[in-house]
Amino acid sequence: MWGSIYNSQNFSKWKELKKGDILLFYHNKKYITSAILEGTEHNPELADYLWGKKDESGKMFELIVFMPPSSVFNEDVN
Repeated sequence: MWGSIYNSQNFSKWKELKKGDILLFYHNKKYITSAILEGTEHNPELADYLWGKKDESGKMFELIVFMPPSSVFNEDVN
């Protein structure tokens, strides 16, 4: 499970995701993980329960994506 903050840029990309898409996770100038998307959910209550508020502005990682553990790959991400 992963989440993004709700804003127009993130939402416009998140809403186009569909089951089976390959997700790439980028950190420190390199791709560190890939995963196959199982589903999405816009759920502020779940985000607050899982991660709380990001900062004092009240933003949360409410644009949620789901990936089964068997579809997450941490090695050989080119």
